[in-house]
Amino acid sequence: PPPREAVGLPGGGPVVSSHNAPFKWSPPYLGAVVRLLTDFPTAVLWLPPSPPGTRARILRELGKRGLPGAGLRVVFAEAAFEGASHVSIKSLADIALDTHWFNGHSTAADTISGGIPLVTAPGRGAYARVAASLLLS
Repeated sequence: PPPREAVGLPGGGPVVSSHNAPFKWSPPYLGAVVRLLTDFPTAVLWLPPSPPGTRARILRELGKRGLPGAGLRVVFAEAAFEGASHVSIKSLADIALDTHWFNGHSTAADTISGGIPLVTAPGRGAYARVAASLLLS
């Protein structure tokens, strides 16, 4: 993979990725992300490419939940995935967070195959247990 700086990530400090689509995020999930980033003040949250309106809403929601300077702690992926394996690029993260009510499917598989530790919490429906199943297989 390229150096972290080449894709807009800081060279030092933990990189926490959450490359699931934003529609899968819930208020409790956002609260957990804020607590994690608050507990690790040098960590950044690496999110998938998103349109400007979505970016603004995400930053606003993180700020409302108590993340000061959310715009400085969140890195949105840009064209970083072009021309290189997205699995290779995603391996720049130190840890990945999965969503709860609707787990990552191919995103979780890519994360695991890239060797990135994945934190997930299985839910009730089959769609909420995919990542846990992948980790156990």
